[in-house]
Amino acid sequence: MDIHKSKPVHSWREFLTEIGTIVIGVLIALLGEQTVEALHWSHKAEAVRTSLDQELSVDLAFAAEQQAQKLCAKRYFDALQTAIVHNDAHLANALHDLGRPLDSYPWQADAWDVALSEQIADHLGRKELANYAIAFRRVATERELQFQMSDNFAEAMAVRYGVPSNPAVEHAQLAALDKLRTEEGIVLAISASLTGQQGPGLGLKPDAALTAGQANKAAACEAALQALGSGQR
Repeated sequence: MDIHKSKPVHSWREFLTEIGTIVIGVLIALLGEQTVEALHWSHKAEAVRTSLDQELSVDLAFAAEQQAQKLCAKRYFDALQTAIVHNDAHLANALHDLGRPLDSYPWQADAWDVALSEQIADHLGRKELANYAIAFRRVATERELQFQMSDNFAEAMAVRYGVPSNPAVEHAQLAALDKLRTEEGIVLAISASLTGQQGPGLGLKPDAALTAGQANKAAACEAALQALGSGQR
């Protein structure tokens, strides 16, 4: 078996040429590897970016509905306060039948969790990354508040069971309603930020299919509350 032996180097010039060839070869290999890796991360980042945009578009639609329903929610809470103060189970049950004015939508942030866990977020632009980070932090807060608001709503709405008037019970129900109003103010501030700042900052709009009919839904809610109020007089 023949074994290839390197040629003997006879001068510094040949030596430097040999070294230069090796160095250039190594650099080409490294650059090629970096290029392949950069393309790999670019493709992964683009795929995740598409998922992030899709999720945020849905979340923006939920935020837009919160804004559309804010007047209805305020009137609903006012009516519920009246029911609590007067221990009016009939009014409370009528409000309950209308449906609670709180969103129970599945706010989405799975793609953001993936981007963080797989370090894909590091391959997004700085400004873009900041907008995504703020947006999904707001989404996470919305999800957390949903559970708190649901608990406070249930306590405030307990007046519908027709329990005999009790100052301590009334106080607890009104306290729950006050918490509910405060939390509603927070979620409205968040949804306004999402639809007015983070969404536009990323060039995103609320999902059109989900926002269709939101104005009609809000108008129907307000009409139902107005009719309920007229019936109480």
